[in-house]
Amino acid sequence: MKDLTKGNVLKTIAAFSLPLIAGNLFQLLYNFTDSLIVGNILGVNELAGVGATGSLNFLIVGFAGGMTNGFSIMVARYFGAKDEPSMLKAIAHSLVLSLLFGAALSILSVLLLRHILTWMNTPSDIFSHAYNYIRIIFGGMLITILYNILAGFLRSVGDSRTPFYVLIVASLLNIVLDILFMGVLHFGVSGAAIATLIAQVVSVILCLFFIVFKYRFLIPKRSHYHPDPKLIRELLGNGLSLGFQGSFIAIGSILVQSALNSLGTVYVAANTAANKISQLFMQPLATLGTTMTTYASQNLGAGKVDRIKAGLRCANTISTIWSILSFICSLLAGPALIGLLVNSSSVSASLVIQEGTLYLRAHLLFFLFLGPLFIYRNTLQGIGNKTTPLASGILELGIKFLTAFWLAPAFGYVGIVFCEPIAWVLCMLLLLINFYRDSRVKALAAR
Repeated sequence: MKDLTKGNVLKTIAAFSLPLIAGNLFQLLYNFTDSLIVGNILGVNELAGVGATGSLNFLIVGFAGGMTNGFSIMVARYFGAKDEPSMLKAIAHSLVLSLLFGAALSILSVLLLRHILTWMNTPSDIFSHAYNYIRIIFGGMLITILYNILAGFLRSVGDSRTPFYVLIVASLLNIVLDILFMGVLHFGVSGAAIATLIAQVVSVILCLFFIVFKYRFLIPKRSHYHPDPKLIRELLGNGLSLGFQGSFIAIGSILVQSALNSLGTVYVAANTAANKISQLFMQPLATLGTTMTTYASQNLGAGKVDRIKAGLRCANTISTIWSILSFICSLLAGPALIGLLVNSSSVSASLVIQEGTLYLRAHLLFFLFLGPLFIYRNTLQGIGNKTTPLASGILELGIKFLTAFWLAPAFGYVGIVFCEPIAWVLCMLLLLINFYRDSRVKALAAR
């Protein structure tokens, strides 16, 4: 447990974010390992099938993750204010809401899955692989949400290490199960999904164990579950704002994926491999954003507004340094990194590596804009601004829609590659302008 309202700002942010970055990298290792084993053991079509579900997975899982992060904001704020009764009520109500939304998302996504994949122009030669993989992932949505909310509670009280330790165990288990289910038992792409789901079940059990034996003050009593309409509205305001924000961004990615699918399996495979590598480099930036949500929320609860402004400066400096290093790495080792996910004996391997390298270098170059986008968007959420971050998500959706259906037909795969970077630049600029025009930010600056 760590109080983010005290101590040196840079050290506080680093101490909280480093385990979170490592944990997110291990979480990404779930999907990265799936792709590594699928691409090398099963083949390019199977890799493309898993990759074709990436944006759809981001839509549903992204909504769930954003929603639970929104619930955790209230827990962090009450923890910073040292208001334990309100914190426990927020935890109790967050658990109930998470379970209800988890069940609904799981049922709806599985029922509509085949229609959505058809609408996305999923190529016929990879359709069954895509369906078999993502159906299992969506069927276990309740487990995913339960892990996210429990880990969110731990991070809300400043403990980013325990979720990290949990994800180490889960990631190693996922690797072993991937090899067993796909390499030994020959379950196909379904084996990758089953391995991920089992690893998440273990993550939930371990989080519960730590809460029960180390953080018993986070366990609400029966009285805390008594419905509080005002608290429910506030939790839903935060949760749905972050959830829909992620969903709008994901819908934009689905539109891009739909345009990509029309180009053929080779380009889907190239995009899949490059996206997996890009996600690994992106995690420190996304984690800085997540850190600023908790950091800003705790300090707002404690009334320490100067620390929020100092935290912004530190986060942006770290983001810039990491973005430059990431782009240099893509220049030096881009083809080798993409090659890790591609079976070299495949006749299309060289084209997949070539196009995947283009994607990787273009995206990592524009991380200079993506980092501040994460940081300012999440800081606004942390200080209670629900509207501007949601609006930026809607704007990103609109930009991706226009670029996907204009750039892709005109420039082919190159147009696809630059859809997201264009959205990042414009959204970051508009978000930055609105950030300093926001009344809450002006109030902070006046103190």
